[in-house]
Amino acid sequence: MRSSAAIRDVPPPTGGEAAASLWLRPARCLDGDGTRLAEGTALLVAGGRIAACGAVPAGEAVLDLPGLTLLPGFIDLHDYLSVDPDRPD
Repeated sequence: MRSSAAIRDVPPPTGGEAAASLWLRPARCLDGDGTRLAEGTALLVAGGRIAACGAVPAGEAVLDLPGLTLLPGFIDLHDYLSVDPDRPD
């Protein structure tokens, strides 16, 4: 099984439009509506946001993520915002 560290190790695209957008093609994608895992779909990330979902147009930059499941929009809510490091208790 590949770890998320492998994704972080992929160098970003360089120059022009390639640096602004990238298609991610995982093995599976859970879109968050709770109905099913979608297989064979891709997500376009542009300007740091999810811009589209579907088939990758010819000639577009693609990062294949075989064996991985993508969870777009998943937010880690496990946080300690109320912890004050300066309080002794």
